[in-house]
Amino acid sequence: MICFTITLILLTFPVDITVHVQRYGTFRGWVMIGWLFGKVRLSTKSDRQKIIQPEPLGPIPDAPLAPEPVQKISRRQTISYIMAILKTRGFFKRLTRLLEDLVTGVRIRALNISGRIGLGDPAETGRFWGMLSIVTGLVAMIPPVAILLEPDFEQAVLEIEGRGTFRIIPLRLCLIILLFLLSPPTLRAGWRGLKIGVHRRREKGYRQNAPAQSS
Repeated sequence: MICFTITLILLTFPVDITVHVQRYGTFRGWVMIGWLFGKVRLSTKSDRQKIIQPEPLGPIPDAPLAPEPVQKISRRQTISYIMAILKTRGFFKRLTRLLEDLVTGVRIRALNISGRIGLGDPAETGRFWGMLSIVTGLVAMIPPVAILLEPDFEQAVLEIEGRGTFRIIPLRLCLIILLFLLSPPTLRAGWRGLKIGVHRRREKGYRQNAPAQSS
């Protein structure tokens, strides 16, 4: 009981978080956390470079050409699965409410986001951009926030750079997230995502076993 009380008291102390992320072919980012009014500081950095395979100098007769279109279809299916989860009854509205609660529960001292996003399919990009515009519109209403994102309807691309400084109360944030996770729309979306994942694994298993059965 004493440990639980001490934990709750510690969770009421504000936490200052500074985040910087950048993705232009290479992902770079770092996070700095200050707690107990700056007496405790943690810092982490990430720098992962995208490995690009060298292209062959000449044509390879026996090299299969199937993997590239399969990868594109898989990406399109993944996007459709995400869109299906977002279309779960009441989930997008609950997700918007979560963002509103986070905006009010998190004190944003400064936030700058810029970049270019495309899903590879103009229709899917348009739908995604419509949902994203609602979210960015809510966040952009805060004075210290500046968002400059552009859609790319021709290719699948994710180029983004952001830097922000925030102050949170961990206990309040935990309650907001807990209420979101236990809400009926989130549970429905989680169950739907689980069913989609099982169906996807079954389809993948059928595709892998098809050549063996045909042979």
